[in-house]
Amino acid sequence: MEIGLSSYGAGPIPELLTEIESAAANGFSRFWLGEHGGWDPLTVFSALGDRAPGIEVATSVVGTYPRHPLALAAQALTTQAATGGGSRSA
Repeated sequence: MEIGLSSYGAGPIPELLTEIESAAANGFSRFWLGEHGGWDPLTVFSALGDRAPGIEVATSVVGTYPRHPLALAAQALTTQAATGGGSRSA
């Protein structure tokens, strides 16, 4: 059975990154982050890089209306490259 965690990402970035690292260390398979007035999930995952191996990161909500499609695509590609691509999703 795979179990994941979800966060609103409203706290300071270092605390959020610690939360993701802790989830990975405790055996959770996924960490979901949504854009609910807190931090931008794709940027947070880019900042994470490879600091939490063994856990997949995913977005639950990303605002698309205020972003140009090319800007959103570039941000998604950057996030994928920063997190190791392949087995991780953004």
